[in-house]
Amino acid sequence: MAYQTALSKYLALCEKYAALMLPGFFNFPSAGEDIPEDLVMDFGEFVEKYDLQAAVPKLWDSTVMGVGDFLKVPTLYVMQASGLVMARAMLGQSRAMVPSSGNLHELYERVAELLGDDVLYNSIVVGCSRNESGVSVRVKHRDGNETEIVAKRLLVAFEPSPVAMAVFDLDEEEGEVLGKLSFSSVYAGLVQHPSLKGFNSWTNTLPGAPGSNYSAYPLPAQVGKIGHQPGGGEDLFAFTAIGTQEDNDESMQALISGSIENMVKAGTVNGSNGTTAFPYFANHGLMHSRVSREELRKGFIARQNALQGRRATWYTGAAFSAGFSTILWAYNEVLLPRVIEGL
Repeated sequence: MAYQTALSKYLALCEKYAALMLPGFFNFPSAGEDIPEDLVMDFGEFVEKYDLQAAVPKLWDSTVMGVGDFLKVPTLYVMQASGLVMARAMLGQSRAMVPSSGNLHELYERVAELLGDDVLYNSIVVGCSRNESGVSVRVKHRDGNETEIVAKRLLVAFEPSPVAMAVFDLDEEEGEVLGKLSFSSVYAGLVQHPSLKGFNSWTNTLPGAPGSNYSAYPLPAQVGKIGHQPGGGEDLFAFTAIGTQEDNDESMQALISGSIENMVKAGTVNGSNGTTAFPYFANHGLMHSRVSREELRKGFIARQNALQGRRATWYTGAAFSAGFSTILWAYNEVLLPRVIEGL
């Protein structure tokens, strides 16, 4: 099939640049001509250069939809969102591993048991001071009480968005580097509406795009997919939706409700009176951090890497690696020895 041929070519290109990106940007060139042009160019140009059009719908349908206007985003960030690991999986060249119990939560439950009371659940950071000697973090609990944590090193494991990092007393360099990042917001959950019935699924596309125009895709805010949730009865459906940095739970729920109404008006589903309900709605927050091709050429990745260890603070997560657990585990195996070195 055409998409398999194109996806195989895409995989070969991901493998070509894997050493610069996986498990993190440890080996990424500093700036200028040393950075491969393939990784800097917009993904749409990359697709045209290597004749990858037939692979694009599969990539978009997997995780690339989260990157937003992905054809105008540097190829580096599309590969970060759906690169070597995902391409191998889509081509059947890798295997998934699950606990023998079949419970996908088991790994995290075991980690929680191991860490015990060292994890402060249902709490937020409300204050932080950092210098080269160590850090002090104030944490507020649900009951209003606070805990101060004094440590020699701090490891940040969430997306370093301006809002999330505001409380961490950023210096000028940290603020300038992290302030260049753009994000998408990602939402997922379960939805019910009388018009959604049966074991069906729908993917959002633009009119005229399927099978003929590989460059036409919905832009955020948009509902990427709605599909029947296995084991949930005929009226329970899962959704994935992508928002902008300005969207919130209310705006996205309104968007999903409006999208279902549009499906009814278009005759995609048979209309039935009723309202939209969300048995489960999850805001995954800001994801898919990225900068422009100009910033990449000027050495953004090198400046981002230089934040590691600055003011006793280190970073892990998708902004410094990729948004997949297995890759992040490999990244952490390299990073953590550096974090604790000299303690």
